[in-house]
Amino acid sequence: MKPLHHPVLACLFLFAAGAFADTNLLERTKTLCRGYAEGFISPATDLAYGKRLNGPRGLAVLEKPEEVARGRVMGERRPWGYGSGIEDPAYQTGMMLFALCDAEEATGEAFFAELARRAYRGLRRMSTLSPVEGFVPRGPHPADGKSYYKDSSLDQHSLYVCGLWRYHRSRLASPKEKAAIREIVGKVIRRLEKTQWSIQVEDGSVAAHAGGSMLRWEPRTATLLLMMLAAAHDVTGDGRWKEAYDRFGGEENGRRWALLAKEIERSRDHRYTMFMNQHILRMETLRRIEPSAERKAVLRRHIEATAEDMLSAPYFRAWRSLDWLGEESWEDAAKKEVANAYLQPLGVTVASEVTVMDLWRKFDVNRLSPPALRGRRNHYEPIALATPAMVWQIALLSQKPELIAKVRPTVREMLEQVDFSKVDSGWACNYSVLAALWNAVPSP
Repeated sequence: MKPLHHPVLACLFLFAAGAFADTNLLERTKTLCRGYAEGFISPATDLAYGKRLNGPRGLAVLEKPEEVARGRVMGERRPWGYGSGIEDPAYQTGMMLFALCDAEEATGEAFFAELARRAYRGLRRMSTLSPVEGFVPRGPHPADGKSYYKDSSLDQHSLYVCGLWRYHRSRLASPKEKAAIREIVGKVIRRLEKTQWSIQVEDGSVAAHAGGSMLRWEPRTATLLLMMLAAAHDVTGDGRWKEAYDRFGGEENGRRWALLAKEIERSRDHRYTMFMNQHILRMETLRRIEPSAERKAVLRRHIEATAEDMLSAPYFRAWRSLDWLGEESWEDAAKKEVANAYLQPLGVTVASEVTVMDLWRKFDVNRLSPPALRGRRNHYEPIALATPAMVWQIALLSQKPELIAKVRPTVREMLEQVDFSKVDSGWACNYSVLAALWNAVPSP
């Protein structure tokens, strides 16, 4: 790869190139989206999946429908479906729908409108699967259109609502579609109220593996609760959700808003994951709904600070190792040896002070890792493509011109240099699509 290393020169080039450069970039974005749709979105369900569906094995890359129905993955009981390939369609499709609506609004491109309508159809279909009203499942399997995992999560539920809310707010949704969204979102929020604001498994017997109470005094759960209530009120018009929004927002002298106004943690090790974009999208959704300019500014500053820290922090200290190493930590000698063996072709170790931008510059789709991680090999997508692309998304949503200008050249590099037909990681491709779509939106 031969990346552009000077963002100022790159920006001057874009300015000098004028409309032709913009048109070229837009066409590359559409090409990326088209390839993503062909590879990862099932024509049977109109939902995005975590593994490439148009490869040599076809749908066989996914867990079998009968195993999904039993709550199993690779012979083990795993009712949350991790590793199945069908565990995150609400996450990946919901975020994509949000970004598509933003890109369509900015460009007027019919292609983005068509793909957004398709994503909406997939999310609407998802609402018909469970006998429990308001439950957002992990699935369905594209082979039978009905098998799903019953232990869902806060990310599936919240990003499902974010995507539907954004489509409802767009010029693309018909009156009939808006009515359907009001009904769907209403059912989701009523179920959460019934479970006392807790994300639970389908039958409500226990907290979800990646769910639980939304009432915890933490910035992420504060954002989650307030966003869900704000979106529910905005979509349904039901005053009870506005009353709940004001009540929870004002509880203990506005403690939730105070949590969001605090400085982010910049010193804690392993403070970030490869899935932090979900928190930022919930925060961005809340920012767009919240009428108070003061509160909007609180949310905007939090997004800005997160993007700034992510772009500059040493990756191996700031990010958890689970997302690329498959382990919670590499601190002991044996795990450190494995981690460094995996990283060796990149010319770095876990002691290297490299950032996500440095790791992006090392991405080469033709470079295959050694079989250091339990025999698994990849093209370093988790650390050199997916995570950088996720950080670019957050910078592009920050509304801070300096941050946006810093990442735009790298998004262009990605669009020009990466052969995505060789990338089988659903997360890497989905995150790249999101970055490209938000890159199509002009700076504020």
